Amino acid sequence: MPPTAIDLSHKQVLDAMLLKLSGVEAGEMTGLLAYFVGKKMFACICNGGVGVRLSASEF
Repeated sequence: MPPTAIDLSHKQVLDAMLLKLSGVEAGEMTGLLAYFVGKKMFACICNGGVGVRLSASEF
């Protein structure tokens, strides 16, 4: 499924914030727009929202 207009809007904002950080790259994972450090995904854009992966120690 191609990204929606809201997904692309989120991507524009996230690109401006996240791609300034050292080691962060934008890409895709299973068809979702996503952000990675190394080969590990830490955020994605899905269903009009943003998902962020936190380690268990973050809870």
